[in-house]
Amino acid sequence: MQVVIESFDNVGSFDQKIIIQQVFDIFIDSSNRKTFEGMDDKRKFFECWVAPYIEKLSKHLWLALDEKQNILGYLTGCPDTIEAMKFLKYPGINLFNDFFKTYPAHLHINCRSDARGLGIGGKLLNTFFNQLITLNIKGGHIVTSSTAPNIYFYQKMGMVITSERELMGERVVLMAKSFNTP
Repeated sequence: MQVVIESFDNVGSFDQKIIIQQVFDIFIDSSNRKTFEGMDDKRKFFECWVAPYIEKLSKHLWLALDEKQNILGYLTGCPDTIEAMKFLKYPGINLFNDFFKTYPAHLHINCRSDARGLGIGGKLLNTFFNQLITLNIKGGHIVTSSTAPNIYFYQKMGMVITSERELMGERVVLMAKSFNTP
């Protein structure tokens, strides 16, 4: 399978409503939350966690596309978490704010269940990391459950567990990577 990584802003003629619907489907399918009170509840969940990145940070939205232009995975990123806290309002956004000067960027990444284990997540992450390095961003982070199986993936990508805290009754970790930029 041929996989191409494209910026949301560069997809061009491909219908952005279709892209957003596919990102929505992948997000809902990948979420740890499995119970919703209908489609409106799913939409509100998406609008809290993903839509602000599409609306305000679309140049940091990366898509993994197959040869038929189907989205296999996506990465939404933010080069400056402190600045983005003005419009990002999801729970726990500021939980690790004492690390945001050292690791200012953050990301969310998800792949379709049938596309996991194929190296797509690594391609997305490397594309975003390279974008951050080009922008002279010092480092990046992600927050995940302390028991999540994705910890191994992030460690393989060079991220390290930097801190652990409690969020809404669950232990979560900040995993971070320095880019050694000036």
